Amino acid sequence: MSEILKNPHKKFYFFLILITLVNLLQAYFTEITLDEAYYFQYARELDWGYYDHPPMVALVIKISQLFFDGNLGVRFLTVLLFSGNLFLIWKYLLPQDKASYVNEFIILSLGLVMMNAYSFITTPDVPLLFFGTIFFILYKRFTEKQNFWNAVLLGISVALLFYSKYQAVLLVFFVVISNLKMLTKPYIYLAGIVTSLLMIPHLMWHIQHDFPTFQYHLVDRSEKFKIKYFLEYLPNQFAVFNPFILVPFVILLFKNKYQNLQEKAYYFVSVGFLVFFALTSLRGHVEPHWTVIASIPMVILFLQFIKEKPSWQKYARTIVLGSLVLVFTTRVLLLTDLLPKKLEFTGKEQKYKALAEKIGKTPVLFTGSFQSTSLYNYFTGNESSTLGSLNVKKTQFDIWKREQNYFGKRVFVEKPNTPRSQKIIDENNINFNGFYVEHFQTPNRLKIEFELPSEQLKNNQIIPITIYNLTKNAVDFNHPEIPVTITAVFLAHRETTDIPTEIEKMPTVLKPGESFKTQIKINTQNLKAGDYNFGITTNCILGNAYNSKFVKATVN
Repeated sequence: MSEILKNPHKKFYFFLILITLVNLLQAYFTEITLDEAYYFQYARELDWGYYDHPPMVALVIKISQLFFDGNLGVRFLTVLLFSGNLFLIWKYLLPQDKASYVNEFIILSLGLVMMNAYSFITTPDVPLLFFGTIFFILYKRFTEKQNFWNAVLLGISVALLFYSKYQAVLLVFFVVISNLKMLTKPYIYLAGIVTSLLMIPHLMWHIQHDFPTFQYHLVDRSEKFKIKYFLEYLPNQFAVFNPFILVPFVILLFKNKYQNLQEKAYYFVSVGFLVFFALTSLRGHVEPHWTVIASIPMVILFLQFIKEKPSWQKYARTIVLGSLVLVFTTRVLLLTDLLPKKLEFTGKEQKYKALAEKIGKTPVLFTGSFQSTSLYNYFTGNESSTLGSLNVKKTQFDIWKREQNYFGKRVFVEKPNTPRSQKIIDENNINFNGFYVEHFQTPNRLKIEFELPSEQLKNNQIIPITIYNLTKNAVDFNHPEIPVTITAVFLAHRETTDIPTEIEKMPTVLKPGESFKTQIKINTQNLKAGDYNFGITTNCILGNAYNSKFVKATVN
């Protein structure tokens, strides 16, 4: 052992084996997270895209399932990708005299909080980090020697990044603007062509599904400015990178200058991500982990700073090393029941198995929570789906439309705060409310088309509408358990106002492929004057559905 610790390279490989074993144990014993259960659903139906993310995370889980079931069936490849990432950084991106700084590299690698979380928790950031490192390696090769194969490999790495997470666009953008002369080189366009060709299946998926991801990220997530989003950004970044690494790193960025194109790219990526998402916080909440890709250049540049100013070596070996106590304490706590239940790191398995024990094999339809649907299926293996509604963000379940499979069947609808809801379970801090439907139906996949005569919406405005049933199931508007009505909806500042409508004639049963034309009258007398987004929806005990487009309308 002493001989291994004396040899820097052997020490690194010993560390790599050790951290891999530790991460495998952590992955096995740490309860699955909310999002992981959702991505587990992705892996059940491999596709070229998903509502929230590109498909790489689904492939990571699918490959893991070739070797294991349970938690490791979700996380096994994640553990290997983290270790592989450290190996690639050590082997190809650190300076030639890296052996002198092996201790500091290990400390920094373990000190970056969120990067370590992704050593055993599977999210789209896992392949993003791995292919980000490969991209930096191939970019370095490309700048040193531009030829056909280096261009092709660079193009492939960019495509793999894009298939991992959409933040990869920013990574490539910041690298390109750090070296604009690269755009004058013919081979860079070959790399772009390769990337474009490889992205065609993903583009076709988006065309087929009306570009849902771009609608979600660029439009649906936009909010009005709130100072709390801006003020929370820096503390969140401390949680991502570790304040004892982030603060000195930013200081050193200003005190030092890059020496070559590779270091310049690291500077642009680090600063670019931190500044870009700080500005993004002015238009809505920024998830802390969106900047995690900056961990790669942060490690490399910090080691370069240590090389240029050895006094920082002592800082890494004392202060940063000391901060690892908190990191490892947190990792140990994840294996226990000591963390607050509201953080939802533990207790989920018990919760959803309790529901399954209560209702048996009856399919469960959750309202308002795609995570609950995913967790219930993951922990019990029983059938479940999410019922989309106007007040709930769309998810992949809106593309799958699994609830259509339960028409006419007995289901349990998990939904609090309705006249029919009952407490199914209320014990040991486990609460479920809902009701049974003997012959289920939902109008949430009907399509309603209308045209306003003008943006000025008058009181008692009459609007012609057409209701289409493009599904495989008939919808009974006079259903004995789930009757359906038509409602006008006004949206303003994320607040929803329903206005009951007078309808000229209601359909009775709308069969698959049928349409029904009628007209409605809207009474806006009690509606506050102002600008709204206006739509027409079906309404039932399951809530308002997202049946129509929403258009701008002004109420005087």
